[in-house]
Amino acid sequence: MAYEPIDNAKAPLSALLQSCASRLAALYAESGAAKWQVSQEQFEEALERSARKRFASSALSAELLEEYLATLYAEDLGLACGCMNGCEAAWECFVREYRGYLRAATAAMTKGGRGGIQAEELADSLFADLYGLSEAKRGQGSLLRYFHGRSSLKTWLRAILAQRHVDKIRELKRWESLDGANGDGDGAAKLPAEKIVSPQLDP
Repeated sequence: MAYEPIDNAKAPLSALLQSCASRLAALYAESGAAKWQVSQEQFEEALERSARKRFASSALSAELLEEYLATLYAEDLGLACGCMNGCEAAWECFVREYRGYLRAATAAMTKGGRGGIQAEELADSLFADLYGLSEAKRGQGSLLRYFHGRSSLKTWLRAILAQRHVDKIRELKRWESLDGANGDGDGAAKLPAEKIVSPQLDP
């Protein structure tokens, strides 16, 4: 997997995780990661990175770690790990489950928008970033490395789409401002205030 290196300065977390061995085994079984060719060791590495991210500046005990692990979306994390490993079956599942969702979510955000913001285009550009840049390096540059299972994949994906939608609107407004200032356009065509749809958090 293309993950950032583990910070050895926080090695005590590894020991705490070992004390939660039964919870780790249960999460691995619950995740279904094995069908995506993800070993238990690989899945536990993903859990460790998730915990390191969550408790980067917090005191941690075995009890808190157990509680945190119990809140994770294990099945979604297992699928993300499979995609990061380049498992074809995992990617096929991801495409089947989320490509249509990404397009529908983006269409809802860009409804009534102007300036060439196309729902399908925005959704597919995100999908390409999730998938990776090439067949040879599939997953190595994937945004999925930032998914730690703390929310569902749907919630996480929608939040990214919302941010990209906002960024796109800002970019278009900057270009319109430059166009008017340089005298290359009439300066009158301004984007209306866009209604930004906040990510709908799953229950």
